[in-house]
Amino acid sequence: MLCTDAPFRLEAVSSSEYKLLTTAVLDREATPSYSLTLTCADLGTPALTGSAELQVFVLDVNDHDPVFSDGDTVRVVSQTEGNRAGAVIAQVRERDRENRQRERERERERERDYWSQAER
Repeated sequence: MLCTDAPFRLEAVSSSEYKLLTTAVLDREATPSYSLTLTCADLGTPALTGSAELQVFVLDVNDHDPVFSDGDTVRVVSQTEGNRAGAVIAQVRERDRENRQRERERERERERDYWSQAER
């Protein structure tokens, strides 16, 4: 039995083996990870059960274009003639949502690693 509202289901491969399948498209930007609880029961009376926790980490794909920080996609730059070589005539900054989200996840992983080491 799978105890979760997450987009997963179990499908029997045999009487004692199951595979975990997705029931929807996973989107790392919406949900970067899932915590699942798997529970099994024997056929005894009373039935005995066992549980296991399963962490599913959704890996990112490069599905977002970088954007410019001011939102402009067209810029007009005017420069008078006779400028010296190497003169700055414009400056732009881009943001890549993918990199920012990856960095946040790396920070969370470092935090988890730190606390798991501290508990030992």
